[in-house]
Amino acid sequence: MRLLKSHLCATVGLLGCLLGCQPEDPQTESLPAGVAIDTPVDSLASQTLAALPSISPSAYKNTTGDVPFVGDARCAECHSEIAASYAAHPMGQSTRDLLADGPQQFDADAANSFRDGRFEYQVNWDGERMVHHEKMLDDAGHVLCQQAFEMEFEVGAGEHGRSYLFRRDETMWMSPITWYPQQNRWALSPNYEIQNAHFTRAIVADCLFCHSNRANHVKHTINRYESPPFGGVSIHCERCHGPGDLHVAKHLTEGTISGMPDDTIVNPQRLDPLRRDSVCEQCHLPGKVRVARRGRHPYEYRPGLLWHEFVTTFSVPTVENVTAEVTGHVDQLRSSGCFSGSNGEMSCISCHDPHVKPAISEKAAYFRQRCLRCHGEDDCLEASEERAATAVTDNCVTCHMPAVTSSVKHAAITDHRIPRKPLLPGKEPKQRAATGAALEFFYHGQMDAENMENRRDFAVGIMALAATYPEMVDQKDILSALPQLEQAVARDPTDMAAVEALAHAQFRTNRTTSAVKTVEDALLRVPRHETLLGDAALAFLQRREWDKAYDVVSQLIAGNPHYLRYHQMLLQVAIGQRDVELGIQACRQGLEIDPSNKPLRQALVDILRAAGRNDEAAIETDLLQRM
Repeated sequence: MRLLKSHLCATVGLLGCLLGCQPEDPQTESLPAGVAIDTPVDSLASQTLAALPSISPSAYKNTTGDVPFVGDARCAECHSEIAASYAAHPMGQSTRDLLADGPQQFDADAANSFRDGRFEYQVNWDGERMVHHEKMLDDAGHVLCQQAFEMEFEVGAGEHGRSYLFRRDETMWMSPITWYPQQNRWALSPNYEIQNAHFTRAIVADCLFCHSNRANHVKHTINRYESPPFGGVSIHCERCHGPGDLHVAKHLTEGTISGMPDDTIVNPQRLDPLRRDSVCEQCHLPGKVRVARRGRHPYEYRPGLLWHEFVTTFSVPTVENVTAEVTGHVDQLRSSGCFSGSNGEMSCISCHDPHVKPAISEKAAYFRQRCLRCHGEDDCLEASEERAATAVTDNCVTCHMPAVTSSVKHAAITDHRIPRKPLLPGKEPKQRAATGAALEFFYHGQMDAENMENRRDFAVGIMALAATYPEMVDQKDILSALPQLEQAVARDPTDMAAVEALAHAQFRTNRTTSAVKTVEDALLRVPRHETLLGDAALAFLQRREWDKAYDVVSQLIAGNPHYLRYHQMLLQVAIGQRDVELGIQACRQGLEIDPSNKPLRQALVDILRAAGRNDEAAIETDLLQRM
């Protein structure tokens, strides 16, 4: 998580910085002396760590980390019918390799371009390559700047939207263009209408955990991936059933014995409620914050184990149920009367067959039959004429799981709270500001809040919430998290999530020297940790230690030259060092990444004028004015 937020210097005062009017140094503590942050210390790697959080045992033999995966093709050799139907299921189409498989079907007759303010977007698909274009236009419709990238992956196969990813070298980025099947049109990607990132949004590993089978993310980087970037593009059978090697070997040697229990492969229906629900919770329980447990990684989870022993999920305390979110299905369902009255019997798979997606013409009857497994025909008190007037006669979903507002523009989703009466428009229960604790454990019944590992998770969660939703976290929350994080890092100095959270808490409570030392000590152990390097750079910029900032920013740019923020940092260094050529370099490199970035272009104009390069400044000024 990003621990500090930086902003470019305002244009006012920029020339003074470059030409010698250096501002006074702030009254801060001096930076502690120490070794260079890129110098590894071998002895630190062998430091004894605290024992990792325990994992509850499972009766299934394929839940250990040493059992190999076999892949969908091997599963299909014996389960061909299920494999075929699953391949057409949204999970089986969660991500597609456009170069190998092409995109999901979209309306070829739909307009392939649209406008948003000064920007015009266009999608070209020739049957083999998909190229996304962005043009910035002036008032007369002339092109001011433009970019185009070939898309490599399509993410999303459901009804909400399909977004597109491309690579620059080994780094992964998102297109500003998304296809919305519900409205049969191309439009800006989710939340881009609020803040348009153009082609600069980095795709981090968490983005791909639920949309692909396995993302081959390079550890300690923001958005770099191995080649190939995926170990299975769409979600595979083994994400829900566990590794299949033991199962295949058993049946090759013993044959298939119908009806006999098989402890080499997981069938979620046969699991106890917590383990059964854990399979779905990998992706359908986002909570407000998720924190990987110390020393654990989400990909280490195996079906048949407990998800909350790998990832701790936190929700925000509320008076009423929160409004629907695209992936908040589990927490919605748990707030329903249907779930609470089932004594743990109801689950996602009570209604959804993960292997089969019913045809649109069959959906109403399909889900009605699921309702009738628990409810009788006479349980509905609605008048028969009202039931007959639903979009499909006697469609339970129309009344009890209506489409509700979503955090994704252009999309509506089904309300999994299953209200007895549909909520009136504009009357959805709203999330209130938290009073007391900012977060609560989703599985509070299974989590001892006083356990030191759970205290660590809670403190890391508070700082993650502060980084993303600063308005939801009070200073007292951070002060409360601080000692827990100090203890966590003292117990395990290689716990990078706790280290980052500790540095964040120290910065937020004006313990600047301690924060810098925390980051530096961590970088001795992991010298190329990209987010920690970014935190160090921001700290040095804040403290106006320009030489140190330049060294760290140079490392960041060398490792990820397409990340716009690093070039903005380099511009801040140039301003601090009054280095005109470095400032021009930072602006031009940043504008190659995002040519529509007006603050960078304004900075370039001012620097060129200051350097007496008036002809170049005039060209950039004309372009800026037309923007």
